[in-house]
Amino acid sequence: MKIDRRNFFSTLALGVGATAFPNFLSDFENLKEVQAGAPINNEELTEWFNNIKGEHRVVYDGSQPHNTLPIVWNWAFLQSNNSVGVSDNEMTAMTVLQELTEWFNNIKGEHRVVYDGSQPHNTLPIVWNWTFLQSNNSVGVSDNEMTAMTVLRHSGIVFAFNSAVWEKFKLGELVSFNDNKTGTPSLRNTVYEPQEGDMPLPPIQGIKDLQKRGSLFCVCDLATKVYGSAVASKMNLDPDEVYQEMVDGILPGIKLVPSGVWALGRAQNNGCAYIFAG
Repeated sequence: MKIDRRNFFSTLALGVGATAFPNFLSDFENLKEVQAGAPINNEELTEWFNNIKGEHRVVYDGSQPHNTLPIVWNWAFLQSNNSVGVSDNEMTAMTVLQELTEWFNNIKGEHRVVYDGSQPHNTLPIVWNWTFLQSNNSVGVSDNEMTAMTVLRHSGIVFAFNSAVWEKFKLGELVSFNDNKTGTPSLRNTVYEPQEGDMPLPPIQGIKDLQKRGSLFCVCDLATKVYGSAVASKMNLDPDEVYQEMVDGILPGIKLVPSGVWALGRAQNNGCAYIFAG
């Protein structure tokens, strides 16, 4: 069978990650069409999808190995829900879950979005939050008619802590985030109350001002434990004490949640569109 090269590449690009695609290009001339096909039964697939259960549901796109993250986040979602009293069969609830549910009830308005702030990304988890508000304002949507939430997880958690934590535990060095003023690893939180030059453009507001406009920010407890342990190991400190200092150093109004992936799922349950903050 004759294969049209243009159509082949177009189709392949849809299913192959950008980082893997170049590897296919070099071997293209050696590819042979696979004639065999495994039997796929539509009724069996439908029955398999019927195994999806409970109020809290999430699907992970495991498009690449990503150092086992497609498996890690699956586990993290289950563990995070268990930690707030939700069983594997969605049977129980606890006070801490009720408190978190009340916090998520602050999501308001017709226009709702949640940003996945998995890394500092040169302040983009904060920038896109502000951009959502400003863009809607420009077409006549007021702040009280919408909600922008940013979930700070993985290495993006550093934006949730005060400058004392940044300085003591060298968070800028830990996550390779530089202070624009010095060009060296930051020893302060530059996005809570940003100074001149801290943000990519002067009008962009920091977390504190965005909170006043109704934006929501939360931080991953699981990542805080992991990075706290990394800090403790590097500085020869007690991991429990480092973790507690980090929790105590969470900035006002930023909610500690069981995990970032848990919060992203809850936000989407509350009608927020998901956007990766990168």
